[in-house]
Amino acid sequence: MRRSSPLAVLRADLETGHEREKRPPSSGEAVVFPPLWQSVSRSLSCYMGRLSQLLRHALSVAALSACSNHGPTTPLCTFVYGGTEESWAIEATSDPYTPTPITVGERFAFRAVYLKRPRDTASFNLYVYAKHDSELVLLQQLKYRPPYPRAGSGSRDGFTGRQFLYTPEDRELEYWCEWRSR
Repeated sequence: MRRSSPLAVLRADLETGHEREKRPPSSGEAVVFPPLWQSVSRSLSCYMGRLSQLLRHALSVAALSACSNHGPTTPLCTFVYGGTEESWAIEATSDPYTPTPITVGERFAFRAVYLKRPRDTASFNLYVYAKHDSELVLLQQLKYRPPYPRAGSGSRDGFTGRQFLYTPEDRELEYWCEWRSR
């Protein structure tokens, strides 16, 4: 009886596509290894299954992170009037009528309304007023809805861009709003 080397048996199996019987070898019989393609296939299948699990887990974590932390959470608005620069962090509210106007210098006021929830009415609204006598006159109204715009990298002008507003008396207000992490 002629014995074949395990490599020759493996080569023959690969060429014919046959799989050897799964029985213990008898004495004097060569040990037959499973065809290489089967071992590789099993290993690759196991590896791909594990990789798939890891990828699903990573995507789930990323999705949960994105849902819970919609990026930067607080709008920060900076106003420049008469050479003085002031910044205000705008806190989220559930009632759009709660925020009151904030005075900027002696001639301007602004009111910012940041609604996070419910999602269908989420928005960032900014109202800028000129103070005329004892009344507030609306100069500008801005409304942003999710997904909120982001400023370009290295930009100091925020997502609103740099805004310049003027009263009838030629008083100038400069401002911008940007997203800041808490």
